[in-house]
Amino acid sequence: MKNLTRREFQMMLASGALGAALAKTDSAVAQTNANSRPTTKGQRLGDFKPFVFAVIADPQIGMVENARDRHNFAQVVKAVNNLTQDVRPDFALIAGDLIQTPEDSAQLSLFDEVNKSFAMPVHTIPGNHDIPDKQRMVDQAAVARYRKTRGSDRFTIEHGDSLFIGYNSQLWLGGGAYADEQFKWLDAQLHNRNRYAYVFVMQHHPLYLTAAGETDQYFNTPLVWRTRLLPLFEQRRVTAVLSGHWHRNLSGNYRGIEMLTTPSPCKNFDGSAYGYRLVSVTSDGFTERYVGVPGTLPENKPS
Repeated sequence: MKNLTRREFQMMLASGALGAALAKTDSAVAQTNANSRPTTKGQRLGDFKPFVFAVIADPQIGMVENARDRHNFAQVVKAVNNLTQDVRPDFALIAGDLIQTPEDSAQLSLFDEVNKSFAMPVHTIPGNHDIPDKQRMVDQAAVARYRKTRGSDRFTIEHGDSLFIGYNSQLWLGGGAYADEQFKWLDAQLHNRNRYAYVFVMQHHPLYLTAAGETDQYFNTPLVWRTRLLPLFEQRRVTAVLSGHWHRNLSGNYRGIEMLTTPSPCKNFDGSAYGYRLVSVTSDGFTERYVGVPGTLPENKPS
């Protein structure tokens, strides 16, 4: 299937032709098993130094019970910290929903307490429980408060020959000028793509769940922004999109871009263990696996 402009994408969607075309290019979404899975190869740039990073999604302190959720988050962080030698992460990423109730001081305190125990740098983005929305329209005043009290809602990291970009996908929900500015910023971060072997982007919401042209719903990214983000990521040869929000362990591929959705240490809807995703990057590509953590507590057991 040829590269599409945004207008062509929308015209195909309206005509019903998009689903058939995407069926030829989208891989089936499948649950990642416990074994490392080879994925996209990178662009070779000189002497590449292999590295590892960890992804945690939706610690969501307070979703079940504050103390129990803190315990599970702490167990996952401890497990990541205890990794050694060639599987020890250089850094960790948290894909949003740090807490359950927006701006709840007790939940934020518990999250911060555990977050500070990471033995490596950690980079976070907000989710829909950190910056609320109503009927899929983000509270723009809450965006300003988050930035004032918690700091930036996005980041860019250069690590070796790789680029990592994290941003606030709540802005895609009726974020107005905030969303327009974020898209321009994202485009600018990807402008020098050829400098990097790999580019990983992270947002809280999956771009889509089962098909790129699917209708809008609670767990995906609105189509009005999806039709801009997917072509941008394809054009700039993004390696993988990392997300959370769905509380399920899933992976897929969109025209060579890996889509990795990580479960939660707090509560999952597919029976996934509470844990983290471990990604190992080499000059030949990357592998990833989801790791369940012993010692975490089930939903019905008090801490």
